[in-house]
Amino acid sequence: MHTLSIRNLIKKTADIQGMMTLEKVRAASVSQDAYIYLRVELSRNLRDTVEAVERIFNKNNQSAAGLPIRSRRAYQWAKFLSVEEHFHRHLDTLQRINLFLAGFPLSHRITKHGFEFALYHIGPLYKIREQEESVELVAQEGFYRAPDKVLLALLEVALQSQTTSSRQIIRDYTASSQYKTSREYLEYLSVPKGGLAVGKIYSLDHSFGRVNQKYFGGRMEKPHLVWNNQITHRKFGHYQDDTNTIVVSISLDHPRVPEYVLDYVMFHELLHKQLGARQVKNRRYTHTNEFKSEESQYSRITKAKQILRRLSRRSS
Repeated sequence: MHTLSIRNLIKKTADIQGMMTLEKVRAASVSQDAYIYLRVELSRNLRDTVEAVERIFNKNNQSAAGLPIRSRRAYQWAKFLSVEEHFHRHLDTLQRINLFLAGFPLSHRITKHGFEFALYHIGPLYKIREQEESVELVAQEGFYRAPDKVLLALLEVALQSQTTSSRQIIRDYTASSQYKTSREYLEYLSVPKGGLAVGKIYSLDHSFGRVNQKYFGGRMEKPHLVWNNQITHRKFGHYQDDTNTIVVSISLDHPRVPEYVLDYVMFHELLHKQLGARQVKNRRYTHTNEFKSEESQYSRITKAKQILRRLSRRSS
């Protein structure tokens, strides 16, 4: 995809977001005709955006896997909302937020019109931007089916002091199969299977195959495998539970990095997938004694860790 098209894609989705702010949805909801007009205009813009991108894909024999991550998520968001059910649930969520705001205790500096809420395909669960007289909350699109109590918890986090209960409500929902299914679907929408696992030197699919066979008896279900396109200094891999994804630093896709070092990182992250986290009060523990005991079974763990420490020092 040409640079101009990528830039236009991100701008176009921002324009669509601008068409469905809380205020515009609130104003359109006053009459049936106005609301129908808003829906039609939004649907047309979403459809036109998706079709324009897919014409470029077809012309250049590409897919969403070849896009930079911001552009990929912009396209996936538009593609997701081009499905009528997703689109209507998205608008319903914005309408519910408007209803909740009407009875929500706001601070003296924030009025109903000084708060903005949006759903978008972002990496974190949510982002909060605070200014002197306004607050903006952008939540992951995966919240588009969230029940009322979860939306109210998001409002509490953005507009009041974060209570333990509101954080727990959000945490419980994002651990649910409903949220995880939506989040995973969005993350890999229009990405061919294994499309993000091939590096210049190593294939994460091959690494998974070796580790799965040797340490898990071939029984481990393959998660999504993704090369992180940023050079990292310390963290060489992590497992994302909500999208069932192992992300590996592109720093390891190098001819000077031995294969067994990559396989150790793969093994480490697969253990996180297998063992999960232990919750103690409000803290999550992943490197438990059980984890360390299992990890010690890796045949070249000492040498692999030495090389990773050396890479970390060199990168720093």
